[in-house]
Amino acid sequence: LTPPSSLLLLSRRAVDSSDADFVSSLQRHLDWLKVCVEILSLPPAVLSLSLLPLHIFLPSLSRPAHVRTTAKTYSPLFVKTFVSQHKLATSYKSINRRRTQRITGKVTKPAALRPRKNKKAMAQLGAPSPGIENMPPDMPFRVNLNNRVMCPDCRENPPNIVEEGAEMLCGSCGLVLQDRLISSESEWRTFNSDDSRGADPNRVGDADNDLLTGSNVGTQIGGHFGSGATRKLQMTQSKLQGNKQDSKLQQGYARIQTWAETLKIPPGTSQLAKRYYMSVAESPAFRGKNMDAVLAGCLFIACRQHKVPRSFAEIFGTTSVPKKEIGRMYKQLERHLKHLADDQIEHLKNQGLSTAGSGYTGTKTTRPQDMVERICNQLGLKPRSIVQYAIHLAKETAGIQDLAGRSPLSTASACIYMAAHLVGEPRSYKDISKFANVSDATIKQAYKKLYEARADVVLSTWTKPDGSPVNMDQLPPS
Repeated sequence: LTPPSSLLLLSRRAVDSSDADFVSSLQRHLDWLKVCVEILSLPPAVLSLSLLPLHIFLPSLSRPAHVRTTAKTYSPLFVKTFVSQHKLATSYKSINRRRTQRITGKVTKPAALRPRKNKKAMAQLGAPSPGIENMPPDMPFRVNLNNRVMCPDCRENPPNIVEEGAEMLCGSCGLVLQDRLISSESEWRTFNSDDSRGADPNRVGDADNDLLTGSNVGTQIGGHFGSGATRKLQMTQSKLQGNKQDSKLQQGYARIQTWAETLKIPPGTSQLAKRYYMSVAESPAFRGKNMDAVLAGCLFIACRQHKVPRSFAEIFGTTSVPKKEIGRMYKQLERHLKHLADDQIEHLKNQGLSTAGSGYTGTKTTRPQDMVERICNQLGLKPRSIVQYAIHLAKETAGIQDLAGRSPLSTASACIYMAAHLVGEPRSYKDISKFANVSDATIKQAYKKLYEARADVVLSTWTKPDGSPVNMDQLPPS
C-alpha cells in the first residue's frame, strides 16, 4: 500500500486549491488505495488509517500559503491526536484563541518577555544593530528606512525567519510568509560513489565557454582514477557524445595558452588569439594546414592588434615554427580575417545596425619604438626618461639609411643602450641581449651606426634624473 507519508508529502507541496496537478494526483492516490483495499479484502480500518494524513492538509486546501498557521494548516483531529500523544495542555480552540489575542495585541509570546537564565549564552549574543530603534532617545528624529521582514502573527524583534526549500517561514509559529522563491544559491549536488576514492563528491554545473561549439553544457562521466568499468563508460560516452571539433579547439587553446605564458603575453591578447583560431578552424581554407603554424600566426596577429608586438624571431624561438612559414601563414590569416570582418559589416548594414568597431584593422610592420618599453621593463630601468629617450631615438632611426633594413629588436636594443648611458644607468650588451633575444654582436653593430649619427638624434634639452644636462661625451664609441 502507498504509505501515508506519501500523501503527507503531497500535502506539503500543495499551495492552493487551484493547483490542478495536485488535485489530480491526490485523486489517483485515493482511487488506488480503495482498489487495493477491495482486492486484498482488508478491513475498513486500514483505509481509514491510510487516509489519516488527509485530515492534516484538507483544511488548508482552500487557503493560500501566506495565511497558513498551525490552526489553519492542521485539522482538529490531527491537533487532538498530536496533543494526546505528546501530553500537551492545549487544544484546537485554545490555539485559535491565542492567535486572535496576539493579532489584537493583548498577549505576546512568552519567549519574547521571559528573561534568559543562561547568562553565558546572553553574553555571546552580538551587539544590537545600529537601527533607529536602538538609538538614544535624545537623538534627532529620523525616518526608519530599514526593510525588515517580520512575522505578522508573532511580531518578534528580531524576527526568526527561516529560508529553505524555496519558502520563507517563521521559525517560531510556522507561518508561511512567502513560497516559490527563486534561489540564488549554487545548484550543488552530491554524488556518493565508491569509484570516487576520496575525491570530492560535490558537483556543480560548469560555466559556459563561448570559445566552444556548445558541447561543454552536457554531462560527462567523471572519476579519473575510477575502476575499469568506469573507464569503459567514459570511453563509450566519449564516442557517443564526443565533439571532435571541440576536442581540436581545446588542443589549440592549450597550446596558445602555453606559448602566451612563455612569452609573457597578457591574458586578453591570448584570448583574442583563441578567437582568431576558432574562426579559422571552421574555415575549409585552412584544412590540412600545419596546426602549429596556424596557431603561431593567430598569436602573432593578436599581439600586433593589442599593441604588444612580438617579433618573428621570438615566436619562432617559442613555437619552433620556421620564420618563413609563420610569415606565409600570417599573410593568409590577414586576408581571411579581413574577409570575415567585411562580411560581418555587410550583414550589420543589411539589418540597419551600427557597424562601429566591427571592422578588422590590418596590422602594420613592427617598429623599433614598439619594442622599447617592454625591454626596458624587463631590464628594470626605473627612470622614465630612459624609455622616453629610447623611443625618440627609435623613431629617428627611420631616417638613418644604415639602420633601415635591420631587425626592430636590434635597433631598439641599440637605442636602449645609448639612452641608458646618457642618463647614467648603463647596461651592457650582454644584459640587453638576454631580454631582446638578439646577440650582443648584432646590438653592437647597430649601436655603431647609431653612434655615428648621435649629433642628429640626441636633443640638447635632455637631462638626467638629477636635472643636469646629458653629456654625449660619456657615450662609448663601441
